[in-house]
Amino acid sequence: MPREETSVPPNPRAMILDTLRATALYACQITAKLYLISACAFTSPEATHWDPHYS
Repeated sequence: MPREETSVPPNPRAMILDTLRATALYACQITAKLYLISACAFTSPEATHWDPHYS
C-alpha cells in the first residue's frame, strides 16, 4: 500500500518545531512582561521616585 504524501505536510517535524519556537518566543515575551509588572508592583512609587538611601 503506497503512502499518500499529498495530504501530509512535507515535513511535519519542521512544522512542529516552528510552532514550538513561536510558542516559546511568545511565552518569553509574556514572562518578561509579567516580570516587569511584578518588579514595578513590588517596588513602591515612593521608593523609586524618592529614596533617602540614594540621596
